[in-house]
Amino acid sequence: MSMDIHIARSDSATGDWVLDRKVFLLESLAEITRELAGQATPAGIIRAFLPMAMGPLGLTWGFIALCTPDGQTLAQASRGLETPELSRLAVAAPSLSARFFTTPELAGAAPPDPGQPPMLLTGQHLGRNGLLPESAEALAVWSVDQDLRGLAILGGRLTDALLDAEEVVYLEKLIGNISMAVRCAGNAEAVARMSRVLAERTERLEKAMAAMATTQDELDRRNFHLSVLFETTRELSGELDPARALDTFLKTVAGSFGLERAFLAVLDDADDVPALAALGLSEQERALLVTPPARQTLLGLFVASKDRMPHPLESRILAQPPTGLPGDPRIVLLFAVDEQCRGVLALGPRISGREMARVEQELLQAQLDSFMLSLDGARQHETAKRLNLNLSQRNSELIETIAQLTNAKKEIDLLQAAKMRIAAALRGEMERLKRFSWRDLILILLASLCLGLLYNLVSPGRVEIVPKALFNPGPPAVTAFAVKAELDAGRAVLIDARPAEFFQQESIPGAVNLTPALFDFVYAMRFADLPLDAPIIVYGRSVSLLYDRQVAEKLSLRGHESVVLLDGGLDAWRKAGFSLESKEAKP
Repeated sequence: MSMDIHIARSDSATGDWVLDRKVFLLESLAEITRELAGQATPAGIIRAFLPMAMGPLGLTWGFIALCTPDGQTLAQASRGLETPELSRLAVAAPSLSARFFTTPELAGAAPPDPGQPPMLLTGQHLGRNGLLPESAEALAVWSVDQDLRGLAILGGRLTDALLDAEEVVYLEKLIGNISMAVRCAGNAEAVARMSRVLAERTERLEKAMAAMATTQDELDRRNFHLSVLFETTRELSGELDPARALDTFLKTVAGSFGLERAFLAVLDDADDVPALAALGLSEQERALLVTPPARQTLLGLFVASKDRMPHPLESRILAQPPTGLPGDPRIVLLFAVDEQCRGVLALGPRISGREMARVEQELLQAQLDSFMLSLDGARQHETAKRLNLNLSQRNSELIETIAQLTNAKKEIDLLQAAKMRIAAALRGEMERLKRFSWRDLILILLASLCLGLLYNLVSPGRVEIVPKALFNPGPPAVTAFAVKAELDAGRAVLIDARPAEFFQQESIPGAVNLTPALFDFVYAMRFADLPLDAPIIVYGRSVSLLYDRQVAEKLSLRGHESVVLLDGGLDAWRKAGFSLESKEAKP
């Protein structure tokens, strides 16, 4: 009886131990599940798995790895292994996991099912595999998903007993939990990665949208600028009146940029005052701009620019608008149409109050370029009209000259006939030379006087019966030495009055050729700005032609106060031993 009771008590103790063991394994499984749920990455999950699996099963080492079908190891963790064994398992892990799955290249092979339970091998015979440590107790292989496989190797049990059925079930469930945790972590990583990619794409899309908006604004602005430039060019293209071109351009610019005040002044070397177009200026400010002092002030802006002065058909914006100009300009541009025509464009504040941006300044300069081309065309048109008018006048003069020449020819024919008659008369008179007397001399003088009077009556090219030079006092004369002293001191202007061919052959150094025939033209080109009190010395005459005296008289008529002649002319200079020069081309 006592034996039966003892046996019953023994069976009862064994049952309690088994129950406690199940409870312990279930509690361990729940604890591992909670621990794995707190891990966010597959690497963290497998690191947390090993101690949870080894402790309840009484194992001393473990190895776990996550591999891809193509033989790569994405993550691995180990505990209790020596370095050589760990290195060997790390290399063998992809091939060990691949042995339990169908080769993907096989035709019709189905991918591994992640929902299937893990393939679990236990027993001490595992240690006889050359790739595994000798104390290996369990090997588990499972499919996380189609692209990831798991491999776990455990061993080194503290007791000699093999893993029982409860422990194998515990291990299977533990492998299932870690597979689920890794799959969830992978999904979470994929979601996070997709979220990051989506966020990056969203950011790029927002930047692209912002860039598109900026580009659209830029395109709209460029389109507006091109429209304004086209309108400016169209308005100015057919304008041939410079004054209307100025007014049209200034109104176009003021409308394009919303200006309160502006003025455009064109400075032509042929005019004493600027040509002006103005908007928003008072009558007093307008009047000040069309005066010679205003012209000098505006030209001073170009002088101050020095080497930065614009070239023909170029413009430049002044970095600092000058003070003192009418209209309180905020932007001032200098431009040059050609060497004789320059201009100033001054723009006052805008109605909006905004400063002009860089692209707007570029548009303004493009409009100004179009205006300069139009103004240049208008000025050339004015020049062509003036030349055509001069040509028309010259044609009229030529027609009149031809008529006069025709009449003169008739008169010359009459004179030729008279000459023949006079010649016949003279031949008759030659016979009387032997009987020459004072009466004959008087008769000849009377005949010459009559012929001269007759010629002056019928011909426009009159001749002087008595030279005026005989009655007019000539200009004072100075010696060659006095002339040399004046020239060396730089106080006098020396003029050679002889024809150009004589001047080219031989002349006094520094002399300017000014002949009576071309006096008006050469004087306007070379001496128009010469002060009236400047000393002038003239030389050049022949036995019968007093070029120097004629030029001196013309200069005196122009108002020059100090005009003298070189006494003795070029011969006196040569006899004094002074040098001469020749302007003929050397071979």
